[in-house]
Amino acid sequence: MEPCYYDRRSLVKLTLPLYLQYICESIVMILDLFFISRLGSYAIAARGTASYVIFLISAPVSGALLASYTTVLSQTNALGDRKLLNEYFRKLLTISLTASGILVLLYYMLGPGIVHLICPDKTIDRLALEYIFGGYIYGIPGLLLFIQYLSLLYGRGRTREAFISWIVSDIIYIVCDPLLIFFLDLGIAGSGLAFTLSLYLVLPLMHYLNSDLGNILRIDLKVSRNIFNALFNVGLFVFFERLVLSALYSAYCGVIARYGDTIYTAYQLGLTLESFVYMPILAFRDVSNIVTGHVAVKDRTNIVNVYRRLIEIALLMTTPLAIILIILSPLITRLFTNNIVIAKLASTYLIISVISDIGHAVTWAEIGAYQGTGNTIYAFITDTLTMTLTRVIPAFLLASLHTDIIYIWMLMDLDAITRGTILYTIFRKYISERKIKTFI
Repeated sequence: MEPCYYDRRSLVKLTLPLYLQYICESIVMILDLFFISRLGSYAIAARGTASYVIFLISAPVSGALLASYTTVLSQTNALGDRKLLNEYFRKLLTISLTASGILVLLYYMLGPGIVHLICPDKTIDRLALEYIFGGYIYGIPGLLLFIQYLSLLYGRGRTREAFISWIVSDIIYIVCDPLLIFFLDLGIAGSGLAFTLSLYLVLPLMHYLNSDLGNILRIDLKVSRNIFNALFNVGLFVFFERLVLSALYSAYCGVIARYGDTIYTAYQLGLTLESFVYMPILAFRDVSNIVTGHVAVKDRTNIVNVYRRLIEIALLMTTPLAIILIILSPLITRLFTNNIVIAKLASTYLIISVISDIGHAVTWAEIGAYQGTGNTIYAFITDTLTMTLTRVIPAFLLASLHTDIIYIWMLMDLDAITRGTILYTIFRKYISERKIKTFI
């Protein structure tokens, strides 16, 4: 067994590129928000609304594919068989291309209705639809291919190469973004097109980084039973988890929107800035999936010990960044709006949400372990129940009583603590060697 799947120092080394990768991604999102904010406060709210639609439609599919692909390729890589990796990657191409067609259809069928449901303001609706259908939607096939190549790098433990690929994509995005928005005068649609270009233009590099596997772009239509088992045991429940959580997040967002445009805009601004902490903690999910998937094949008796170490790393790497953002929050929010009220509200939201993100870091590390061991059904049930009972239902009740928005935002902390505690207890007590699933 490679040492990177055992000791804490090597696990940090494996995690760090992905952690930096997500930090860079959040910086790009903030820069994108900065460019969009030059178009006005309606554009800020529209970008946030479009993000919710994307989260509702794309996230269940892309999340399911990333989880199941990473699990399969990590477990396959544990065998050290490059030929088998090549075979599995080619079979997964069929799934990626089919899924991209389905996603495009769903956007045209459901997108406009969801936008109006989230925020009925006509100006915000129009701008949100411009972003989605004027640019973003063209990048969906590239997005799923990007995810597949990323999963291959993850599965092979090549997180540094994954980081390089993501950085190149981000650079393309941030260069094209202002050019398309302002120079070509495409407005908010230009941001969506910049996202699309950043995906397609980085794919040749990602292919080159895996060139040692031979020709991996030859599509194999014969998808094996092992892959279907992975899609069912890992991907299916991740899909439903993302779908249900997306709906619950949208409901939660809808409650906040009832408090008026000022609070809703502040929430969207704070949510985007929060990504500076929230995005990096996704690295713990990915690394946990990689590591537990590998250990599940090689030495499953050590799965609980590795699981604990991953949680420790999540806490140690997230807390300092959260503290920094809490301290700087009053200054950061003023950079993106001249409205003092919106800036103060966004700062308040940012402080509350970043505290919850420390708990979410642990939760994501736990969810990755459930993915790597093929037990995502436990995470799906836990996430759904805690989100419903500790955040969404209480939010509706508090809103009906006309309580201050701060109390509704504080429900995020309750949700994070409850979810993390339950997931940890289940894994420690019930995910034994006999319940670990492999798909090779």
